[in-house]
Amino acid sequence: MDGSLRENSFEFDGRGGEYFKIWIVNIVLTVITFGLYIAWAKVRTRRYLYGSTSIDDRTFDYLASPGTLFVSYIVMGLAVILLQTSMNFLPVVGLVLLGIYTVLFPWLMYKSLRFKTHNSAYSNVRLSFHGSCIEAYVIYLLL
Repeated sequence: MDGSLRENSFEFDGRGGEYFKIWIVNIVLTVITFGLYIAWAKVRTRRYLYGSTSIDDRTFDYLASPGTLFVSYIVMGLAVILLQTSMNFLPVVGLVLLGIYTVLFPWLMYKSLRFKTHNSAYSNVRLSFHGSCIEAYVIYLLL
């Protein structure tokens, strides 16, 4: 290697018909399972999109487990149900929860980006996320 920079561009070789089949199956299974399939649909879609995207003839991979996503979706769903229920029956408690969720939101976004990046790989090398939780708070709460 001579130390010079080489310019590479992203290439996407996916086909609309292939993606449409994945999308239709995901929609049907999500509806049939009353939304429980959504984590598997997300992983399936990302694996297709990542696998169809390359730089220098090497593709990306999405490594996340649908089970992990499913658990996080259940937790978030329960948090939303708790907030909605408390807003309807105990508005003061609902407002306190809303305040807590607002304070937690930047941390959740930070963790989400770290998870997504950690579970993405290029040429068998995991990507990394260098943002900080403090930066997330500055961006989401102060700006």
